[in-house]
Amino acid sequence: MVYADVSDPADPASVVIDVGAAGVCFPDLLLLRGQYQLRLEPPFIPGMEVAGVVRSAPNGSGFTAGQRVSAFTLMGGYAEQVAVAPDSVVSTPADLDDAALPGHHRVQRGEQPAALLRPDRGRPSSGGHPWRGQQGSGRGTAASSAWV
Repeated sequence: MVYADVSDPADPASVVIDVGAAGVCFPDLLLLRGQYQLRLEPPFIPGMEVAGVVRSAPNGSGFTAGQRVSAFTLMGGYAEQVAVAPDSVVSTPADLDDAALPGHHRVQRGEQPAALLRPDRGRPSSGGHPWRGQQGSGRGTAASSAWV
């Protein structure tokens, strides 16, 4: 994987998010190794789960610029900005930092969250919120601050 400049996303039908943190999921690692059921030819930007701030959103989406959100992106979450379909984005609590939120969209949909790692501890946390320190079904996620 290499760091490269790419064009900012410009999709008027999508919510564009300034990424504050991205989850590192097992499928991301498999994609990078060419071992996932979906095989992509490089170059591509991995990253399936993000948290951050809305840069722009389509009218009627329910999201506004400056709003804190988390999302399931499928691809592109390791970029500084990512365009996501509005139905894959959820509003996030103001009392949590972005690094705690990449798996939050799963909780909002009633799914079992992945095991998240707190960057200040480097191991699963068991306190505070229901999506921290939970065991997923083989879908481990580690929160990672975006490198920008």
